[in-house]
Amino acid sequence: MTTEFPDINLTNATSRAKRTWHSSQSPRTILWGVILVGLVLILPLAIVKVYNERQLSRLREAVETERARIEETESLLTEYETLVTSIHTTLENAVRLERLADAVEREGEAFSNVLQAITTALPPRVSLTSVVETDDAIIVQGEAGSASLALEFARTLQTQPFWKRVRLEKIEENVPDAPPSSVVFHIRLEK
Repeated sequence: MTTEFPDINLTNATSRAKRTWHSSQSPRTILWGVILVGLVLILPLAIVKVYNERQLSRLREAVETERARIEETESLLTEYETLVTSIHTTLENAVRLERLADAVEREGEAFSNVLQAITTALPPRVSLTSVVETDDAIIVQGEAGSASLALEFARTLQTQPFWKRVRLEKIEENVPDAPPSSVVFHIRLEK
């Protein structure tokens, strides 16, 4: 089907070629034109999209790498803080032990004299199980062959000039796993 348009051309009709517009070709031509324009517009957008997706992928990988480094750094920081705390605690203990060593060194001779005085006062069949020094006294614990030997040891200690007061605090008889007449004693020597 052809459509004739009114001829408004002023030139002679015999000198011009006859033109006709075919309606069946018109939509097809428009469609191809739209497709061509669409391809020209969409193709660069598709290329930009692919490029952006690659960039986004690279950025995501970089972010994951940085997250892993941050986690490692945080782990190292926590370990560092633990080590610093441990070092401070160790230094505080070293200072405390150094002070204690100085105190023992200053008082060491005096305490050794005290121990010597206690051991020289021991009668036969009397042995010491512990000697503990407190701020104001020395607690002596031991075993004796009899209660009279423990009393004799306490009286001998009273004669020494080191003590303000000597007090026999406890005598236990019938001690398990000991000879029948054995006793366990506790003596407090006040400085």
